[in-house]
Amino acid sequence: MILPGANALPESISECFGDQLYYKLHSLPLYRIIEIPFIQAFMKRGSIYMLSANTRLDTHNCVAVTPTGWLILHLTKDTYIELGLEATKQTHQQKCNDNYVVKINLLANHFKPGKKNYDSTLWCLKNRLGLTFDFYIAWEPQQKNVCSSSVSNYFLDKCKKVERGPLLRKTNILTSLPCPKVKVDDPMVESNDDACHFLEVFEWMGAVACRVDMSASDNEASYTTSLQCPQPSENCPRCCLFQASGFITPGTIQRLFEAVRAYAAANPHSPAASLTTHGFRDSPVLHKTSSHHLQTCGDNLMSFFYLPDNKCWLYRAVAS
Repeated sequence: MILPGANALPESISECFGDQLYYKLHSLPLYRIIEIPFIQAFMKRGSIYMLSANTRLDTHNCVAVTPTGWLILHLTKDTYIELGLEATKQTHQQKCNDNYVVKINLLANHFKPGKKNYDSTLWCLKNRLGLTFDFYIAWEPQQKNVCSSSVSNYFLDKCKKVERGPLLRKTNILTSLPCPKVKVDDPMVESNDDACHFLEVFEWMGAVACRVDMSASDNEASYTTSLQCPQPSENCPRCCLFQASGFITPGTIQRLFEAVRAYAAANPHSPAASLTTHGFRDSPVLHKTSSHHLQTCGDNLMSFFYLPDNKCWLYRAVAS
């Protein structure tokens, strides 16, 4: 997050993380996710987010649970054959890597004990292979008077260990930061004396996040980097660079989006603020319910560039 003109992280943005809790479940049997008490208590009474920890899409079995009620299994060929569950049609990439994707709608009306689909799925997950995973999990309850930590208490006796996940935060105050000038309604303008191209702005955002010094006039001869702020630019005396990492939910991202937009609207004479989100590289869930592409970076990268008059540029990186 880049906040030009800020001498410190605004309290309105810091407050967005107030309800951000997530946990790591160690060695949770996979069948526990489809048990009715879990579905009734958490999936139907809020938004649940689960992602298998320390798994790689190309070599491991990966699992995710979406807030819309889907259990997604991204399986290797051997696991898929032994597990005995029906997979979706393979994409070309999945065929090349011998990966199979099984999608189970946990909130479907027919998915309950006594129905063939539920009973066979539970039997396969419980009695074949005995799959267990470490999971990141977060729950956003529908009722405000219910604590999101309830989900950790539920799993205390169902897995080996439950621990609270760390939310790492880092704030840096930058001085004399050169910021590119843009045309609000013409992001694809060719670089000239009036404004910068939107791709140059995107590169500048990445350079600031990586703390690249772009103020030196001789950067082209620098050993470490030749990056310079695109021209034309303006000098920003103070800028707050804030970074947070962890299993951050979409609800928190939405609150951050609104908070940064409000900050930008309250500071119309400062250079544009920006918010960038990075997802997990080996996530079986990306846009909608598709998985991250293998051997690519940026598939789950989105950046918002806030402009005057309540306008915003959206950068979204997707694989070709």
